[in-house]
Amino acid sequence: MKTTLPIRRWTVDDFDKMIEFGLLAPRAYELLDGVVYNTQGFVKRWSVYDFDRMAEGGVITPEERAELVAGTVFQPRSLRPLHSYVRAKLVRMLFEATQLDDSVIVSPTGYVLLDDETIVAPEIFVMTMQAHENVDAWPGAADVPFVAEIVDPLFATMVEMKRSVYARFGIPELWIVDPVRGTVAVHASPEGDAYREVAEYRRGDSWRSSALKGALVQTIDAVGRER
Repeated sequence: MKTTLPIRRWTVDDFDKMIEFGLLAPRAYELLDGVVYNTQGFVKRWSVYDFDRMAEGGVITPEERAELVAGTVFQPRSLRPLHSYVRAKLVRMLFEATQLDDSVIVSPTGYVLLDDETIVAPEIFVMTMQAHENVDAWPGAADVPFVAEIVDPLFATMVEMKRSVYARFGIPELWIVDPVRGTVAVHASPEGDAYREVAEYRRGDSWRSSALKGALVQTIDAVGRER
């Protein structure tokens, strides 16, 4: 199992493009083993502005679902069939759970902007309709009452890191869905870098989600039947 974080490594072509469109000053940075350093030997910390410029310049693409956390770009895209299956089930379940609530909308794509150096792409999240209708900005933490992440054996460490990020920025409810174990860990009451309340549900269990206004949730609808 891969336990290291999936840090985005840059190619020489990426590096040249970043210099070409002015993101990096010539001779002020160098590329070593896919990592950008300044001439003092420090790793380059990226901002959300830098991240946007990379997207505009084609250095990163929407298909990558790259994320920026505390100045580091990560690339945790999964191509596993099981991951895709569970994600589709979550999307369907959340659309059904929120269909009568016109104050929120389910987003199976997109980013959540948390600060100047952190913009994440949750597997799926719920945001306020007001934030959804603002087409000029990504939603922020205050606009997102719910986030779900799927455990992928290749990127388990990334989910652990994002759990502390979501808590630190006060996301009210986080689900960590583990299709291999057949569980959903529901995190609530964020405080500091952790959630004070964590409850784990297995296939056959059900519970009511506070973030989804008391909607009844069946674990099996999120993780699928045992294979």
